[in-house]
Amino acid sequence: SGVYVLAAVTLASRVGLSAEAAARTAHLANLISGYDQTALAFGIERPPLPTLLGFMFATVPELRTGGLAVALGVSAASGIAVAVANGLGRWAGLGRRTHLAFVAAFALHPLLLLSSASGLPEALYATLLLAAFTQFVRWLDRETIAPLIAAGTAMGAAFLLRYDVLLIAATMATCVYFIALTREQGIESVERAQATTVAFSVPVVFVVGFWTVTTWFAHGDIFEFIRDAARLT
Repeated sequence: SGVYVLAAVTLASRVGLSAEAAARTAHLANLISGYDQTALAFGIERPPLPTLLGFMFATVPELRTGGLAVALGVSAASGIAVAVANGLGRWAGLGRRTHLAFVAAFALHPLLLLSSASGLPEALYATLLLAAFTQFVRWLDRETIAPLIAAGTAMGAAFLLRYDVLLIAATMATCVYFIALTREQGIESVERAQATTVAFSVPVVFVVGFWTVTTWFAHGDIFEFIRDAARLT
């Protein structure tokens, strides 16, 4: 996290941050200052997680300049890339040097580092997808439900960063169903496949449903939210 945060501060002082980070921080400034405290002032048409991550930083007036608050929030959270890559390396049984090289290559990839430092969520998004796919592979190996629930939770969190992750989640759910279907024969195989797919899908459906209802209440028209989501996606 420290490397990502340092990169964000350096980028803000020398080059400037993304327009998205500036827009999200402006919404937070309006909320915190009391200028506009409605749900729409939060910038509710955008995936909410980057804005939420920047909330605490935005309470400091000096960090609202140029979108720095959101950039710091996203950068600090993107530090989980090290933990996720480290977990995958350990599970894969990589040697010490290979393990360290893999973690460094992923967590310190220039594209992920720079996007995170500028306030864009790509590093965190890629990390959550890596976590989901890691848990999916663990399920293939262990045939237990817990990794699928973890994969679904990671996908649900990724939805709060980019709405189009639903396409990936739907593809993974389809794979889960057909793989589970081939592991047993007879009517029990269908029931087990359905239950296994539900275990993966419930966290995703919960997050999507909760955020859709929240934005529906704010807009007063669920179709307006869907149009905004499609435009942003």
